[in-house]
Amino acid sequence: MKKSLLSAILTVSCIFTMSCGNNGTTATDSGSTSGELAGSLSYEYVIHYTDGTESGVVRYDDLSTMLLGLDRGDIDYIPLSKSVAEYIANTQGDGKYVVETADPLENYSLGVGEAHVDLLPACNDAIIAMQEDGTLSSLQDEYITKIIEGGQPEAVTFETVDGRDTLKVGVTGDLPPMDYVSEDGTPMGFNTAILAELGKRLDMNIELVTINSGSRAAALVSGKVDMIFWVLSMDFSNAQNPVRLETIDYIMFNGSKLSPTDTVATDSIFAVPEGVYISEYYFSDNEAILRKK
Repeated sequence: MKKSLLSAILTVSCIFTMSCGNNGTTATDSGSTSGELAGSLSYEYVIHYTDGTESGVVRYDDLSTMLLGLDRGDIDYIPLSKSVAEYIANTQGDGKYVVETADPLENYSLGVGEAHVDLLPACNDAIIAMQEDGTLSSLQDEYITKIIEGGQPEAVTFETVDGRDTLKVGVTGDLPPMDYVSEDGTPMGFNTAILAELGKRLDMNIELVTINSGSRAAALVSGKVDMIFWVLSMDFSNAQNPVRLETIDYIMFNGSKLSPTDTVATDSIFAVPEGVYISEYYFSDNEAILRKK
């Protein structure tokens, strides 16, 4: 579970990727168009495969609008984590969506700004401990797997203790059931469960702040939040094809600066804005493609 904290030196507008890429097999087709959240890093670079084909990208402000675009035929598919795609297909699609699993493994981490980078060692220790004692597995089963199968997300009560420092954490609601916010604006499910447990282990009070996915880095820089609930990195170690990256600037890959035409075959890609730091990952899932039948 240990990993390096690699980062891309990109502008703050190049936020965090929601999901990106394909496995070069059945997930995407030449000339097809994908939907992505506006402001996500996947807009600043496009993942190509060795056949040289390129998929177009359409920006959306939120997941709901992007699903409408898919329903209208404005886009051909949406790359998401497998659990999110299955949740949408099972609960919102009325049987009209199909989910295709792709090769890359998506890892989700907490993100902090420079002002709170000193929290990372304690966060990492807590995440590793939750992995080792079975807490993460239990929370994933209760608040992700069972919800996909038809359960209802529930809000977890946060422990508040006088005299503790308060950690403001940004959640988005754009990755249900992992990052879920109800229609009335209440965060519920896995995000509340894992953050409540993290607060106990860090001996801190947790305050949730609902933010737009595309403004996560800006929320950190402005001080609106101290931490964001999810930052995504992609692991291509099992991908069938190498990946060529085209960027507006460059990214760091295994400590090396890549040019827009460089090709990499395996390992993880971490792409986060300068000044944002990520924790150990607390959740992993295969990438998937959501399409209409």
